[in-house]
Amino acid sequence: MDPNANLAEQREILGRMLHPESEHMDLGDCLRLAELAQAMDEWLSRQGFLPDDWSKGRFEWLCECGWHNSPESSHCERCDRRREVCDVCKKGE
Repeated sequence: MDPNANLAEQREILGRMLHPESEHMDLGDCLRLAELAQAMDEWLSRQGFLPDDWSKGRFEWLCECGWHNSPESSHCERCDRRREVCDVCKKGE
C-alpha cells in the first residue's frame, strides 16, 4: 500500500463530503473512505511508514529490533534496548 496515495484519496473524498454546497453524501464515497481508513490502520499497525505529510519534522530512530521509536525516547518502546547515538549526532545536540 502507498500511504501517500491513500492519504491523498482520503483528503479528496473528505473534500467532496464536507464541501459547503454538498447536499448529500455519496454512499460510494463513504464506503471508499472506510476502506482507505482500514487499509491505513493495517499498514501503520504493521509498522509501515507514515505518509510524507504526517512525518514532516519527525525524526524517528530505528532500533535493531525493527521498531520505529519517537525522537524523544532514549529506550526502544518494544525491546527496551538503549538508544545508541553516534558521536556526530552527539555534537549536534
